[in-house]
Amino acid sequence: MLRRWIQELADFLQIANPLPEKASAEDVDNAFAALLGRAAQQRRVVVLMDALNQFEPTVRARHLTWLKAKSWPPNARLIATSLPEQNAVALSQWVGVEELDLPPLTEADAEQIAKKVWQRYHRQFNREVFQVLAGKRQPDGVASAGNPLWLNLALEQLNLLDADDFARAEREFTGAPAERLRAMVLDVARRLPADVEGLFDWMLEHTEKVHGAAWTRALATAIALSRSGWRETDLLALVPRFCVAAEVTRRSGSAGVEASNPPSHDSGYENFDAVRLAALRRAFRGQAVKRGALEQLDFFHAQMRAAVLRRCVADEELRRKLHAALANHLLGLSETDALRASETMHHLIEADDRPRAARFYASVPDPSPALTAGTQTLANRILVATDAEANTAVDWTTSLLAEPGLELAQVAALANRFQFDLNDALENEGRLGPRRRLLDATRAAGERLAAADPSN
Repeated sequence: MLRRWIQELADFLQIANPLPEKASAEDVDNAFAALLGRAAQQRRVVVLMDALNQFEPTVRARHLTWLKAKSWPPNARLIATSLPEQNAVALSQWVGVEELDLPPLTEADAEQIAKKVWQRYHRQFNREVFQVLAGKRQPDGVASAGNPLWLNLALEQLNLLDADDFARAEREFTGAPAERLRAMVLDVARRLPADVEGLFDWMLEHTEKVHGAAWTRALATAIALSRSGWRETDLLALVPRFCVAAEVTRRSGSAGVEASNPPSHDSGYENFDAVRLAALRRAFRGQAVKRGALEQLDFFHAQMRAAVLRRCVADEELRRKLHAALANHLLGLSETDALRASETMHHLIEADDRPRAARFYASVPDPSPALTAGTQTLANRILVATDAEANTAVDWTTSLLAEPGLELAQVAALANRFQFDLNDALENEGRLGPRRRLLDATRAAGERLAAADPSN
């Protein structure tokens, strides 16, 4: 985000982009602050950020340390939207920041949005259907259509009815074709849940009916368990594996399933291909988008991710098994693969797979993107923890030093990386107590190494 803004500000100022080729986070922060200040001297600059709560779960993102509030230019304004979560709380505590609760949409606002959505699909505004939506109420009595997300989701569902819905119109309603279609659309509008959470569940259930529960849940779960989605090639490999995991779980009635197994040739799941993936992706409509340079398919809203996890992987043991399957997939990729480097440590941690986490972090080259990403993942786990959780996060990390079966060289590599790479990553923002705990454990590991091999 900052790199894009830096380029836009540089273009406005008619200067070259000042970022060096291998710019650090501090370089990026300073360049943005400097260019924003220069641009604000010439005209009013408005910085608009939507959905702070969907930023990556890092200290830099959650606490907005890059904003450099003390040097914010007087002719620049920051407007940010967020659910009431940590990012919003961090920003609202700064001097000069005013917190405003966004009121619900008025019915007139909602009608204008509805007209725009119908127009986007080249359809006439249907006032009768809109009145059904406008009349829905959440449990607290607030109009459902007052929530822009709910309204857009509901309108998308009504404007993207498929062949299965039209078949139902022919089967369940009477009259001329146009009257049947009108009655069916009104029926769908009446049956839509009145809250965002319920509407996401309704969408998933509808997609499962059309495309099959196994495919739908496997794709949705793989994306929901990721940090920023997967490439098409990843999903073509992962979806069949997740289908098999769900099938074994269903048959055994146990969450203790080895999700890393490839699909058997008689399961039918190995027939998942690019055509089926494209159809399933279309079924998710605007809720599945491609992000980043690698075009990773990800959910557009954090609420969709939460709905999938609640619906498909509420069991913690199954969730760990599926994270292990994701780690297996990543470790099977080339060592130069960008996602292998950036995501492997995250999934090993979520799988609570200490043996492989220890060996992976000890073995990645120095320097390498994998070492940088692994270090930052471990650091963020400690940095974002509450006071009560911080020691637990550190203890999980330092337990890697005592993992059975490690060679002395691997323990030495871990100790070295904890003492330098990880401690450096914690230095500016980490609490002293957890850092001391990390270094004490590292020193103890060094003492054990020295005792085991006094000549080294």
